[in-house]
Amino acid sequence: MVGRRQILHWLGVDSPTSRTLLVLKLAVFLDMVGVGLYVPLLPFYWRELGVKTELLGLVASVYQISQIVSGVVLGYVSDHMSGRKNILLLSFLGSAVSYALAGLSYQNSLISTLVLSRFIVGLVKQTMTISRAITTSLTTDEDRTRSLSHLRACATLAFLVGPTMGGLLSKTFNKAVPAYAAAALFVLNALMVQIVLPNDISSHAHPAKEKKEETEEEEKKEEEKRKTLVRSNSTGAVQGIRDLLEKEGLGSLTLIKFLNSVFVAACHVFSSKYVTEKYELEPHHMGYLSSYQSLVSLASQTYLVAAISKRFGEERTLQAAFLCWKASLSTSSSMLR
Repeated sequence: MVGRRQILHWLGVDSPTSRTLLVLKLAVFLDMVGVGLYVPLLPFYWRELGVKTELLGLVASVYQISQIVSGVVLGYVSDHMSGRKNILLLSFLGSAVSYALAGLSYQNSLISTLVLSRFIVGLVKQTMTISRAITTSLTTDEDRTRSLSHLRACATLAFLVGPTMGGLLSKTFNKAVPAYAAAALFVLNALMVQIVLPNDISSHAHPAKEKKEETEEEEKKEEEKRKTLVRSNSTGAVQGIRDLLEKEGLGSLTLIKFLNSVFVAACHVFSSKYVTEKYELEPHHMGYLSSYQSLVSLASQTYLVAAISKRFGEERTLQAAFLCWKASLSTSSSMLR
C-alpha cells in the first residue's frame, strides 16, 4: 500500500522547501489568471468611459512609475522590515481592492476611480518580484534556474487561460464581471498564502543551502552582502548605476533595454486601444488574441529560443531577436494605417 510519504515524494513535495515552492507556483498562476481576466479588457473600459489618448498615456506613465518605486521600496521592506510573506499578502489584497474599484468604475462611469485603481495596483503589485526573491533564497545554485523557469512557465500558462476566460465572462455577463472575478481570485490567493506559507519563509530553506551557509566563510560573505545592500539602498544607488553604465558594453546594452522597454510599453498601451476601435473588436476577441500571443510566447521560450541559441550562440540569437522585433513592428504599423 502506498503511504503518504511516498505520495508526497512522487508529487515532489516531500520537504518544507518543495511545498513552499509549490504554493508559490500556484499563487503566481492564480495571480496571473486574475491579471489576464481583466487587463485585456482595459481598452474597452477606456473607450466606454470616454478617456482621451492624452489621459491614457498619463495613467500608463503613473502606473509604470509607481511600479518602479514600489519595486525598490517593497523589496527593501520585505528584506529588512516586514518579511516577504507580508509583501505577498499586500500585493494580493491591494490588487483585489484595485480590481474591485475597476469594476465599480465601469458600472458607475467613474474615470477617476479607474485611474485610482491603476495607481493602487501599480504601488502594490509585486507578486513576481517577491516570488522570484523567495525562490532564489530557498533553492541551491543547481536548482535555482529550473525553479525560476517554472515560475515563468506558470505565469505564461496563466495568461493562456485568463484572457479567454475574461472575454467569455464579459460576453456572457458584462465587462465588470471579469474585474470582480479577478478580485475574488486575489482574495483566495491571499487566504492560501496566509494559511499555507510559513511566517518565516527563510526557515524552510533547502537543507543543502542551510548547511552551506553555516560555514564561517559563507557567513562573512552574507554579512558583507547585507552591508553592501544597505549602503546601496541608502546612498550608493546613483553611484551603482554610474558604475554599471561605465562598464564596457553594458552601457549600450542598458540603453537598448531601456529603449526597448519604453517602446514596448507605448505599443502595449496605445495599440490595444487603437486596434479595438479600428477593427471594432469585442472583449472576447481581445481575450482570444491575448491567449494566442501567450501561446506563441510559451512555444518560442520553450523550444525556439533554446534551439536557436544552442545552434548559433547567444550574441547572434540576440541580434536575430532584435531584427524579428523590428520586422514585427514594421508589419504592425502597416496594419494600423
